[in-house]
Amino acid sequence: MLSATAHRMNRAMAVSGIHYPMAFPIIADVATIVCLLGIVIEAAVAGVTGMSWLVVIAAIALALVPMTMFTLLARAPRLHGLMFWQIAAIAALWTLPVHLVLPPLLLVLAGTMLGAVLPPKAAVWELLIATAVIVVGTHLDRLAPNQLYVTMLWFGAVVAALLRAQMLMTRQEQQARITDAALERASIAREVHDVVAHSLSVVLLNVTGARRALDDGDTADASAALADAEHAGREAMADIRRTIALLRTDIPGPGAPQPGLADVDDLIDSLRRAGTHITADLPGEAVPMTGAGGLAAYRIVQESLSNAIRHAPGAPIEMRIGVEDRSTAGGRVGDMVRIEVTQPLPVGPRRGPDSRGAEGRAGDGRAGDGLGIAGMRARAEQLGGTLSAGFDRDRWRVEARLPVAVARGDGDRLGVRPSDRAGTDHG
Repeated sequence: MLSATAHRMNRAMAVSGIHYPMAFPIIADVATIVCLLGIVIEAAVAGVTGMSWLVVIAAIALALVPMTMFTLLARAPRLHGLMFWQIAAIAALWTLPVHLVLPPLLLVLAGTMLGAVLPPKAAVWELLIATAVIVVGTHLDRLAPNQLYVTMLWFGAVVAALLRAQMLMTRQEQQARITDAALERASIAREVHDVVAHSLSVVLLNVTGARRALDDGDTADASAALADAEHAGREAMADIRRTIALLRTDIPGPGAPQPGLADVDDLIDSLRRAGTHITADLPGEAVPMTGAGGLAAYRIVQESLSNAIRHAPGAPIEMRIGVEDRSTAGGRVGDMVRIEVTQPLPVGPRRGPDSRGAEGRAGDGRAGDGLGIAGMRARAEQLGGTLSAGFDRDRWRVEARLPVAVARGDGDRLGVRPSDRAGTDHG
């Protein structure tokens, strides 16, 4: 019986949208029942007899309507109706030939409950109505001219409103934590995806080069290619361990520094050693970017090159990184780092006349699972930048723009080392 009642109350709480623990409706119901029992005892002591008891019973039934709807029928009563039923019960009790002191406490309980569940403005109107009822009862000589009822009414409602505000803040904090956790998981998923995709591409390129070298009997080149594959695998494992460590603690450790724009040169070298033909046009001066900006730029370059190798192996890749001056007549609005990676499409791609500019839809099959492009775009947009990827005539183009942060004390001055290598093929 108790479990069935608890189940109905839980369902009623869900229907009503009240996010209080079960103790709240239980305490409210118990307080109402105690108050009604007190009214019955007071009526008996005051000498209520005969047909007057029917009035008392009717008043009790009216006062119990909201509780019955909420607890037994699992229906959420209209919140504004709670005060109405208590006023109706009090009006019935005022028809008795005796004066009762306890009935106004029903208004106090109703005001407290409404203050805990209604917005402040709506609760104030309910309290004003209850205050008017008390004033009318005093004027009709059904209540002693005592301000205690009004004081109890408003004090209980104010305390309940403070409890409601606390509950709302707690719920908002919980939702914020859930949102932050989801964003953190998505960020870690992007990080792992970028690291694994690039590292596996480099490893596979080197393993393929080693196999071809062994077929030609060139053990020296095969050994060098396998050494590069081993180095790329170890770096990937270190990155994955560092990323997974973020899942185990909320306190960031010192760890290894995150890659930035200054590491793009090494990234290009590793791919060239694996046999990829890359033409790179990099800035000759350091670019002042914070750690987050440098990491985002590096990961976008890394993912773009990995996609190019995976979807069009052997095709040459062109990459440009530069800083765009976005000064206007009205003043400086901030520079942007522009990253552009292009590659000719493989022979025979199937593209409709409207496929130009489509992002991973057809052509050379770059749609995949969408994690690469979506992850790059998310990185760019989180920093206030943009990213586009799609067909441009007979080429696949990835273009990103990231804001250049003004060098500050809390930022890392990361930049790309001077490089004028224009496609030296180390394969």
